[in-house]
Amino acid sequence: MNGSMSHVFPLKFPVILGTDVAGTVLECPGCLRLKKGDAVWGSMGFALGAYASQALSPESQFSLKPASLSMMQAASLPVVAMTSLQAMQWAGAPWSQASNTTVLILSGSGGTGFAAVQIAKAMGAASVIAVTSSSNVAWVRSLGADVVVDYHKESVWDVVPADSVDVVYDNLGHPGDPDLAMGKLKPGGRLVVLAGAPASHLRPGRTQKFLIMNSSDYTSLDTMHAMVEEGSLHPHVQQVFPLTQFVKAFQTQQAGHVVGKLGISVSM
Repeated sequence: MNGSMSHVFPLKFPVILGTDVAGTVLECPGCLRLKKGDAVWGSMGFALGAYASQALSPESQFSLKPASLSMMQAASLPVVAMTSLQAMQWAGAPWSQASNTTVLILSGSGGTGFAAVQIAKAMGAASVIAVTSSSNVAWVRSLGADVVVDYHKESVWDVVPADSVDVVYDNLGHPGDPDLAMGKLKPGGRLVVLAGAPASHLRPGRTQKFLIMNSSDYTSLDTMHAMVEEGSLHPHVQQVFPLTQFVKAFQTQQAGHVVGKLGISVSM
């Protein structure tokens, strides 16, 4: 790891990797919300440590797991869904029906994308536009996207008219997309960037934010819990790897085109 990255994401080796986690509370001294025996879900944040049979974390980073989800399903959601939820909240969600809000999601079938489609609809977006590949068009539409753009056939920047979108969620990180997104935002529109460089030029009346998810905001987990239980947020785990094959899981992720999330089980 180079020096500049170590300031952003400091690691002291040896380190146990892993952020998303679900499990049972073994001990919780001084806890105010959780207790021993509770089934919980959450994110370890920059501390990492999820790829282990036991993990230590502040109570603020965990909340009660939705009863309808298995441990693996629950462990697949915290980082991607919390990121997308906090992005939509910064962009003004929940939206009223009268606002007629349109949200454009630049990657609709990956981790943050499949969660963002569902969350945007659950939080009142009147129209969700999502970009994906040919093989995932039907699935992304089933998640709630109103318009699905197949990037193999056309560019979203050719499909979406200028000044027509309230929110652009750049969860792709393709160079140049934020500046193109600026041209599609209505006055008052907001651009959320997760990866890559933000727009180099802001248009008057438009704002942007480079988002870093707050893993200590347990209220995000509580909001997601309610969405899961009401049926508006569903997990999607493409494949589960045993802990002994976590390198293979990372290689699969790096190869691209993962639909939803990959899981790692410490008990397989």
